[in-house]
Amino acid sequence: MPCPGTTEITCWDDGDYAITQWTNNTGATQRVWWIQDGYDGDYGEFELAWNLITPPANDICSNAIQVSCGQIVSGNTSLSGVDLVPICAPSTTVGYGVWYKITGNGNEITASLCESGFDAQIARYSGNCNALNCLTGDDDWCCFACGGQVTFNSTAGVTYYIWVTGYDANTGPFTLSIDCRRNPC
Repeated sequence: MPCPGTTEITCWDDGDYAITQWTNNTGATQRVWWIQDGYDGDYGEFELAWNLITPPANDICSNAIQVSCGQIVSGNTSLSGVDLVPICAPSTTVGYGVWYKITGNGNEITASLCESGFDAQIARYSGNCNALNCLTGDDDWCCFACGGQVTFNSTAGVTYYIWVTGYDANTGPFTLSIDCRRNPC
């Protein structure tokens, strides 16, 4: 049980070996306490190692990078933090990810991760970063275990947030392609 006034960041239970990552997304200095305990009084040695890394600039939704029609962006989720966002069915999971945004123009927009170097997932949200609404998500549109893709009819002036993450907390390099086509209707 955490100390009064504290919040549990992460917990690992029943594993003989664990690497747990936590990212300070507040922009402020935070004090972190570590509690190590053995099951039913068990004890033993453990190693605690801290690595200070610089996450990508678009690691959090409020720093989403603006993309536009016809743009191709290369990125990597390896140094990103865990995003606690609404699961975007049918296939995204909570994981490490980076953020992009595009403003709707009334046309059909396709955001694709088909040229990714790992099992990448993609999700599309509306709203604002403090109240995201899942619109759709995809894991394996391009092929099994390679990348997702979402296609949607956009509304002119609406900001859509695109989250690039990985299946089962996988991370790696990706290519995000944005394609826009005139809506035939």
